[in-house]
Amino acid sequence: MADGVKLKTGDALAVERTRLANERTLLAYARTGVGIAAAGATVLTVFDTTKALAFGVAVTLLGALALAVGVARYFAADARIRGVERDASE
Repeated sequence: MADGVKLKTGDALAVERTRLANERTLLAYARTGVGIAAAGATVLTVFDTTKALAFGVAVTLLGALALAVGVARYFAADARIRGVERDASE
């Protein structure tokens, strides 16, 4: 805010809760991505057919994509959170 108003304690705590929620969401994306990639790796090691190879690679890449989406989402949300915090402290 342009008046030099600092964040009130309740507002600062709300921003901190939002930041922590964003981190938890990143961890959930990471857990999901690693789990999906592990399932794909399991398919690759257990089955020995061309279809299983294609499926295993696709599932592994899907897990990596889920992780990449989570990381991108985290940084986008973090930039918005820091922007709100910075605007409120000005």
